[in-house]
Amino acid sequence: MAAPHPSLIIPFEHYRLTNGLQVILHQDRKLPIVHVNLWYHVGSKNERPGRTGFAHLFEHMMFQGSKNADGGYLTLVEKAGANLRNGGVNGTTSFDRTNYFETVPREALEYVLWLESDRMGYLTDALTQEKLDNQRDVVKNERRQSYENVPYGRAFEVILANTFPKGHPYSWLVIGSQEDISAATLEDVIDFFKTYYTPNNCSLAVAGDFEREQVVSLVERYFGPLPPGPALERPRLWLPKLEGQKRVVVSDRVPQERLYLVWPTPAYFQPGDAELDIASRILSHGKNSRLYKTLVYDTQIASDVSAFNYSLEISGLFGVIATARPGHSLEEIEETIRKEISRFAREGPNEEELAREKAKQEFDFISGLERIGGFGGKADLLNGYNTFLGDPDYFQKDFERYGRLTADSIRACVGQYLDHQNQLALTFVPEASDRPNIPEIDRRVAPALGAKAAFHPPPAESMQLGNGLQVIVITQRELPKVAASLVLKSGGISDPSGLPGVAWMTGQMLDEGTSTRTALQIQAQLDRMGTILSTHAEAELSHVSFEALTQHLEPSLQLMADLVLDPVFPEEELERNRKKRLDSILQERNNPAVIGRKAFRIALFGPDHPFGRDTAGTETSLQALRSSDLQAFYQTYWKPNIAALIFAGDIDLEDAVRYADRYFGGWLPAPVSQISVPLVEAPQRPQLFLVDRQGAPQSQIRIGGLGPKRKVDDFYAIELMNAVLGGAFGSRLNLNLREDKGYTYGAFSSFSFARDLGLWVCGAGVQTQFTKATITEIRKELESIRDGLPITDSELDAARANLTRGFAQRFETLGRLVDEVAETFSYDLPIEEIARYPQQIESTTLEEVRAAVQKYIDFGRTICVVVGDKDQIEGDLRELSWCGTTLLDVDGNPVPTSKTH
Repeated sequence: MAAPHPSLIIPFEHYRLTNGLQVILHQDRKLPIVHVNLWYHVGSKNERPGRTGFAHLFEHMMFQGSKNADGGYLTLVEKAGANLRNGGVNGTTSFDRTNYFETVPREALEYVLWLESDRMGYLTDALTQEKLDNQRDVVKNERRQSYENVPYGRAFEVILANTFPKGHPYSWLVIGSQEDISAATLEDVIDFFKTYYTPNNCSLAVAGDFEREQVVSLVERYFGPLPPGPALERPRLWLPKLEGQKRVVVSDRVPQERLYLVWPTPAYFQPGDAELDIASRILSHGKNSRLYKTLVYDTQIASDVSAFNYSLEISGLFGVIATARPGHSLEEIEETIRKEISRFAREGPNEEELAREKAKQEFDFISGLERIGGFGGKADLLNGYNTFLGDPDYFQKDFERYGRLTADSIRACVGQYLDHQNQLALTFVPEASDRPNIPEIDRRVAPALGAKAAFHPPPAESMQLGNGLQVIVITQRELPKVAASLVLKSGGISDPSGLPGVAWMTGQMLDEGTSTRTALQIQAQLDRMGTILSTHAEAELSHVSFEALTQHLEPSLQLMADLVLDPVFPEEELERNRKKRLDSILQERNNPAVIGRKAFRIALFGPDHPFGRDTAGTETSLQALRSSDLQAFYQTYWKPNIAALIFAGDIDLEDAVRYADRYFGGWLPAPVSQISVPLVEAPQRPQLFLVDRQGAPQSQIRIGGLGPKRKVDDFYAIELMNAVLGGAFGSRLNLNLREDKGYTYGAFSSFSFARDLGLWVCGAGVQTQFTKATITEIRKELESIRDGLPITDSELDAARANLTRGFAQRFETLGRLVDEVAETFSYDLPIEEIARYPQQIESTTLEEVRAAVQKYIDFGRTICVVVGDKDQIEGDLRELSWCGTTLLDVDGNPVPTSKTH
């Protein structure tokens, strides 16, 4: 037997309390943080018809406070340093399990264990009908936002209902139906809790920087007194078989026809599961994959294609999804997919395909071990293996099962399960119309959060090459992996007048061919190494980035250099990317959140301003784009003297400089003129813009105005102000609109910075009937924080705690490290600025934060964009006396026949 892969030896301790709670401990001293992760072995498959959505609804109820920690759970845990928006705290529900997790500084461990144990043992003591009604509304909004108000959002619900027989635990959505959510009673919720939220139905993982004896004592102290629940019967394996082909057609408000081909497949870790994982990759992952190359690259009859193997606890699904390009039919796409799968079932993968996908699998598996917690991190994997397989120690076994795969085993599996005679074929077509006995403890006193531990980000070293290229390195040796990014201070603001999208397309096209490699050859080399590479451009930056295992670092860097120094922008590849982007525009015109974001920028800056126009181009500009435009932009703006090559991971400065000089030392510098971004006058009074989306079940609302550039003295005051207003779960906006009113799944505010100016925006997706009320509430909050109820000391303390205690988590992965450095480079800030963040947040005074509010938050100089059903909301909007209404189309342009009033 082969020796264990060194990166897959994850030391842990696994034991069980007398009440049945399973405990898994894993020490990782990389950062002064600790991750608490709980998996309850209950999901939507434990529900019954007529009472669907309970598992997910109860996940929401778990955040409503418990007997000794009443109040919003997320508000309580945010002060300990967990950050919802950075993925540091959350809960999720699947068909098979519900999990809750928090990443906090190590001094907050006891506090979090107290919180989690209190809601495990004493949640029902704090449950009220009011809380249930509120979260019922929140969940309904989540369903509207995720399934009902997005193109193709109904697809998965239709797939489940038609692939699994009636009564199968996977035949309904995890979120349930609106009717079942409405029917849930408080008694139902309490009964569900007493049945499933018990120590003997839970696996608790603690990972990170902790002392073993302390954690063992704390877990026994807080969880040991909780009584076990009833013994539970587990659903058995149930793999259905479709007898014959089932065809379903859905007419919906979608921009393009789309095909879904679906088959029932084996459960997680059952024979065939790994084979189908690799088969899905070979079929659709990357430009050289069979379906992508045939449908998207060669014939260009599809805008996109993807394949997935979704393995669950008692069975799974395999699917292929393809979107037809305008002018092409789903019939020809389906026939092509059938032929490719049939050929695959006969011949199996070739040697190159199998080696390529095994390399990718190795890369993905090791990359998952970068994170201590969060989705897919080590704590999550330990709990997942333990919950579904009865043993946390499956890292090596999981990795090895892919290494054992052969071409014959994959071929046989595809032939067995992907049978064209027995499958679901779902098609979405556009509607014709546009409407569519144990020691007791005193739980009433929360444990004090420990003193904040000093944290210093990993140091960065830098050196400049003779051509001006900055080389910046953060050395991290925990895993055999490196992340690298070449960042240039050029982007969409430098686009030629009247031709937006040049910088963006230049970035997109860098990996589409050089004088020595075609696009497919580039992808093939990346695939053989398992390296993940991306190229893109934003308004002020362009990037070429990759993540690679150390053994493939130098050839990956060599390939990056070829893309950067020798791009040829082939016309045929430009045409393919043009079509792909035009198809994306069609999709964006049917996505209310995207419409709102674009319309807000246009209304604020104007359509011709660098920050008002679409960085990725318009239909008109994309049609006019030629290879010579990209070549001219590249020759002008891609220069080493405005660039930095940033490394993080298993590399030191000496090697980084050596590699950089070898592959980029010959890159010739040249003067690059800096674009002066025009300043914009703020509106003199509030303005309201409406984008009509007939039949929309939600309104997307965006309210905001002009903001400062990044290099301002009060940046840290802005950070704190925004955390109080809308930048955290416990912020004023979210507590009002979600937790109090139940209008929305979530409300937010944010500041977007650039080198010369910026913007701020707040908003939410809300039930249509509460559109006017939501705008009114947002206005109240903006005016209140400025004049009526200024930020308090307690709010500032909570914001400080959240931002500083959660700071270390920003450095958990190599990609995040690179991003932190890239941000300082982008804004011409010293690298040391990264390490100053906690100190600056702590030293910013209440007066400074309140001054920032006065300086930047003024409702009288805002714009409001609403994307919703005009027929249902326009009358209400007319009643807002502070503004008139301008009607916009989905591209943000004024509708000529609209009138102000």
